[in-house]
Amino acid sequence: MKRYFLFWCIVFLMGGCSRVVPTPLPTPEPLPTNIVVMTPIDLPTRTPPPLDEPQLLELKKLLKRGLDEQSGDVLANTISFNKWVASIYRQGGTPPIDPRRGLNLSLQFAKENKLTIDIDRPTYEPRWSVPVGDTSVLVMAYPKEGEPYHAHLYIQREPSAWRYTGILTRIPYYDAPSVAQLLANPTRYEGKEYMYVGAYQPKATPPANAGTAPENAAFVLDTFSGALWVKMLDAPYVDKLPPDADSRAGQNVRVFGTIKLNNGVPYLESDSAEFIPPNTWAHVQGIVEKVDASTRTITVKPNGSGAATLKLTETSFVSLPDAMRGSFPDVKTGQTVDAIGVPQQDGTLLVEELFIGK
Repeated sequence: MKRYFLFWCIVFLMGGCSRVVPTPLPTPEPLPTNIVVMTPIDLPTRTPPPLDEPQLLELKKLLKRGLDEQSGDVLANTISFNKWVASIYRQGGTPPIDPRRGLNLSLQFAKENKLTIDIDRPTYEPRWSVPVGDTSVLVMAYPKEGEPYHAHLYIQREPSAWRYTGILTRIPYYDAPSVAQLLANPTRYEGKEYMYVGAYQPKATPPANAGTAPENAAFVLDTFSGALWVKMLDAPYVDKLPPDADSRAGQNVRVFGTIKLNNGVPYLESDSAEFIPPNTWAHVQGIVEKVDASTRTITVKPNGSGAATLKLTETSFVSLPDAMRGSFPDVKTGQTVDAIGVPQQDGTLLVEELFIGK
């Protein structure tokens, strides 16, 4: 009964308000002239530490040595003072654990896999990832059973020194096939996750070789070996493309995603796409003129204005003409190669992937 009474009171008040003339707003009095405005306090922000500190390179070398030698004593001089985290890509991992336990897990990882620790090749992660360090070292892991995979060893600048703070394993997206290889044999790569870099092209003006777009396609990734449609995954954690994306046609974008098929034609379903600075990626095509195994360098006669000296790291991916994984000794003079990687200040190209032509 009380609820009915309250309901009719509200109805009566709402009806009455519609017939009431609004009260004029009061005229504000002049503000006093002796008010003292305090200077805003700037909240502290964390400035990323410089990644060119000599101490960082020394820590990377020590970390590599500790895992190569499977030495707990050496690794003890690299491990974090505070906490350590282990995780598996897209599957989760441990909460922060005691560094001593992290040391034991690292040694177990080194004993269960043949590891190649690459302190020179850059590492990359999707935009949604939350790394547990300021930078990381790339690892190629060869398990006793199953396919090889990559891992990241995280390094963070703690108050007193650079330290090893965690590991991310089972990373699948490095060493992607070229788009030409993908188009030639799409079923071989269906369902696999890869990372690509190419020029952004709006879906309204795709390249002539892009083919038919899948439903809800977002844009075309125009790579050195062909065009690939990209569809952004509809998920809460996926960041949208910037509003001005279509006005940035031709700029390089780094994309992570899974290969899907549309009537037999491959496209990339992506959950991370980000425009990158032009000086962070380059492609060079040329004819091999000299191979120096001692320095892992290749001299090419470039087809255009690209770098003439290619520098490979311990894990640089070498792709044979049949798309099988090769190695540095497979590179011979006279071959035509396509190399992609990071331009260096000395004019060389730090190669991430090298494709040997037929």
